[in-house]
Amino acid sequence: MRYLFMDNFRGFTRTLIPLRSTSFLVGENSSGKSSFLALVYLLSNPKFWFNQDFSLGESCSLGGYEDIVSAASVDRSQFTVGTLVSMFPETNKDKTDRLSFSLLTFQNEDSIPRLCRYTQYSAGQTLRLTLSPESIKYKFLDGQPQFREISEACDGFLSLFDSHLSDKRGFNDFPEDFSGRPPLPYIVAVLLSEPTARSKAFAFRTELPMMDLTWLAPIRTKPRRIYDSIKTEYSPEGDHTPYVIRQALASREKGERFVRLLERFGKESGLFDTIDAHTFGDEPSAPFEVQVHISSRPLNISNVGYGVSQVLPVIVEMLTRPKGHWFAIQQPEVHLHPRAQAALGELIHLLAIELGHHYLIETHSDYLVDRFRLRLRETGRPTNSQVLFFERTAQGNAAYPLRFDSKGHYPLDQPESFRRFFINEEVSLLEL
Repeated sequence: MRYLFMDNFRGFTRTLIPLRSTSFLVGENSSGKSSFLALVYLLSNPKFWFNQDFSLGESCSLGGYEDIVSAASVDRSQFTVGTLVSMFPETNKDKTDRLSFSLLTFQNEDSIPRLCRYTQYSAGQTLRLTLSPESIKYKFLDGQPQFREISEACDGFLSLFDSHLSDKRGFNDFPEDFSGRPPLPYIVAVLLSEPTARSKAFAFRTELPMMDLTWLAPIRTKPRRIYDSIKTEYSPEGDHTPYVIRQALASREKGERFVRLLERFGKESGLFDTIDAHTFGDEPSAPFEVQVHISSRPLNISNVGYGVSQVLPVIVEMLTRPKGHWFAIQQPEVHLHPRAQAALGELIHLLAIELGHHYLIETHSDYLVDRFRLRLRETGRPTNSQVLFFERTAQGNAAYPLRFDSKGHYPLDQPESFRRFFINEEVSLLEL
């Protein structure tokens, strides 16, 4: 089980959000969905833990310090993000040593967020750092509480956050001279080699929210008539997708399953019968076109509905990534009609079951979510899934996890605003 924590970050205050195997992010605009999703992507990238850079390119940038710290906050001097990773099942009360907490607090330095405090907890032991351009100070705390279930761990995490901000005494100077800003893993490695740490058997594990995550942007690339180069570099907008299609179709290992599931989605969505790559030559670098077969007629992808080219990057990534992969997807339903949106929800459920894929999906599509819930009910195979309902309030942004049961039902304990939203929608439909 994984959680993300935000405080004074983009309107969120002291907020701990669970990341289940499948999470649908829903809610009105400007309620924090995209900010949360971007933070998941950021903290999943190992580079962030080395340089704490809040920009991962144009497709996922949180901006400068003033863009990140909560705009309406009384105190804008710092913000905190963090992770809670439990590596044991929620019902297992014996494995108390598979918990890892991380808390990172940032201050403003010339509009750049700079790490000023870091706390890491593992197996009842805590390492705490304070950092500035002139100094690094640290302290070890052993004999910390251990937790036997996830609810205790969440309460313990929030208590740790309080002391993380207030603790100012008993720190030691960093044992090595340094210049600039040493990478955080280097600092931790040096401190864990200290005699004090070795004598107390400190053994830390920094667990990322998820190690292998694919980010898919909401605006995806336009189709081209001819693809005349070899592109292997991944693009969140799907520039590489036609080349992946050609490669997957040529692969004996992937080709059969890829075609079977691609055609299944195409027929259920009504978008196409099949997809192929028509190559103009025998060389691997030969130009090619992506053909979309509709009613047994091959058509160039640029000559069919825009929804096909917009959904293919999503479908192709889900079908070609290894088992147990994580996906962060923004608005996969863009340019799709309701039937295709529902078919996409069905494919997401199928791959969660067959391949163990994990999803964080920001969506405005009831058709997508409802088809996923329907398949939960029909198969009776739970996927540890939820809706994360985001709401903008007078106090800031809030997020409510609503976990599906094995029948696809929402929990009875729902925020009033969530119930009111769907009631208003139903009343509006009845008035048509």
